[in-house]
Amino acid sequence: MEFSPRYDVRVNTPAGRRGSPATAKIRALHRKAQRLRWAVFGGIVCTILAIWVLASISAMSLRHAAMRNAISNADNLAASFDDELTHTLGIISATINAIAWHIRSEGDSFNLYRWAQAYPLLTDQRIYVGIINPKGMLVATTQSPYPARRYVGYRDHVAHLLHVATNGLYIGRPLLAPAVGALEIPIARRVTAKNGRFLDIVSAIVPPSTLTTLGDTVDLKNDGTITLVGLDHVVRARFSRADPTGLKGIGQSVAGGPEPVAFPVNAAGHFIRTSVVDHVRRLFSYHRVGAYPLVVYAGFDLHNIYAEADEQSTLTYSLAATMTVLLSLLGIYLFREIGIRTMRE
Repeated sequence: MEFSPRYDVRVNTPAGRRGSPATAKIRALHRKAQRLRWAVFGGIVCTILAIWVLASISAMSLRHAAMRNAISNADNLAASFDDELTHTLGIISATINAIAWHIRSEGDSFNLYRWAQAYPLLTDQRIYVGIINPKGMLVATTQSPYPARRYVGYRDHVAHLLHVATNGLYIGRPLLAPAVGALEIPIARRVTAKNGRFLDIVSAIVPPSTLTTLGDTVDLKNDGTITLVGLDHVVRARFSRADPTGLKGIGQSVAGGPEPVAFPVNAAGHFIRTSVVDHVRRLFSYHRVGAYPLVVYAGFDLHNIYAEADEQSTLTYSLAATMTVLLSLLGIYLFREIGIRTMRE
């Protein structure tokens, strides 16, 4: 009966005894095959790990680049809103100052209605300008030559200026304008004589849409916003693709969260938070509007910021997964081939 060499090694024949040249050769081949298997296994594992590390670094880099780009765009948008608002408020402030000068010069004989006909800003029916005396009575308007006197001292901005001696514009919290049935923004200032005596209050009531045209000219994309907030953290206007009129969220407080508590003159920066108006998480860039008591926010939805980067990352991870499967199959094939060649030898 004949035995194969393989079987002959496993039995205690002279050719298979410990220490024989055949046994030593077989053991050497097995050790070589084992080392080769470990080398293949290590190489494939290291390659797979390198692929996934590179894919993760690529995904993080894409997200960081998307965030840097979004911060730049939000900052530019906030700066544009700041510039436009500064220009608009400058016109309103100059008009109010002109009215204040006439009040000081002409006193009760000043006819606001007749004087206003020469100024395009004051003939705009959307803008309501009035003079309020120290008792809180509305005594003149740009809407009528002989307005009915009525008490308006209960309104927030009027009550503030009646009791607090301040210089410059006061931009109050939004109030309901009876004529249009919508919230509008009061912009007012105290008028004092040269000796400091309190004369009147000049008040302009303007709809949010008159402050900026960016809501119509800039593509805010989905869930992008431009918001005007007072130093008291109350929303004065909020523009979005869904509401270009600026009325949604008006009057709400956005205090708290990561935004600054105080905004020095010309302050600027950015932060991330969930909106208290629609609960969308956004990147916000803010600019203080010069010395005015206002801050502009430009907000971009984080989901939209990362959408393109995440899409590219998904493709990268899919490629990494495909390469992992192929390398694993290659490893299985090489293990098998090493075993077969070892047995042949």
